[in-house]
Amino acid sequence: MPYDKLYIKIACTICRGTRKVPHNRLDSYHFPAIPFKGCAYCDSDGMEMIEAADKAIAEFLKQLPESRIKRILEDIDE
Repeated sequence: MPYDKLYIKIACTICRGTRKVPHNRLDSYHFPAIPFKGCAYCDSDGMEMIEAADKAIAEFLKQLPESRIKRILEDIDE
């Protein structure tokens, strides 16, 4: 069964990969008990998965060596 989407990992768009997000909702705005909490939108490395755009896939293929591109094209033709 072919997959209809391809995903890539990028730095989190909420915390920018730092895993620190200002916490200001459960505590008072002026005196937060815990100034920073871990980001809920990314993994422990500060990365998140997004759907790859066609342009991102094309850019990835451009940077590959010719031998690897040929192997990929051979696999597609099979």
